[in-house]
Amino acid sequence: MVRARFEGLEALVEAYALEEGRLVFLSLVGPREAVRGILAAWAKGESLSLYTPRGLKRAWSGWGRKTFATTRLEGGLHHGIGRHVGYYFAREEDSRAERLWASRAAEVPIPEAVWGAVREEIALEAYRVVALARPNPWSVRRRIQESFREGGQGEAS
Repeated sequence: MVRARFEGLEALVEAYALEEGRLVFLSLVGPREAVRGILAAWAKGESLSLYTPRGLKRAWSGWGRKTFATTRLEGGLHHGIGRHVGYYFAREEDSRAERLWASRAAEVPIPEAVWGAVREEIALEAYRVVALARPNPWSVRRRIQESFREGGQGEAS
C-alpha cells in the first residue's frame, strides 16, 4: 500500500509515475480534503512524500502544464487524478497504442523493429500505471537509421 502525504494530509495512492523524481501522474483515494489538498499542492509545484513498501520517496511536480480532477465515490471518499500534459498514461500495456502515441509525439512513424529500444528509453518509473515520456525525435530517427544499416529491419508496419 502506497500513501501520499503533504503537510498533515494523507491519502492512499492508487497509481503514480515519476520521471527523474518529478511526479508526472498521481491517482489518489481518500477524504475529500486530503485528495484535493494534496493535488492542489502538487499542481502548485510542492514536494510530496510518497510512502511505499520500500520506504519514503520525495516527489515534486516541477514545471509544465498540469491538470487534475476529483470525483466523489460511495462512502464519502473521493478519487483524484493529476497528470502532466504531454505524457502517455494507461492502465495496461498495449504495444500498438503506445507505439502509435509515440510515433505521433515524435512526428515520425516508429517501426516495430525499433519500438522495444525506443520504449525502454521513454518508459517511466511507475506504480500501477503505464507511463511513457515524449520520445526525442532525433533519437528515434537515429535508431531507425541504425536498424536499416544493420539489416533493413526498420520498415514501418
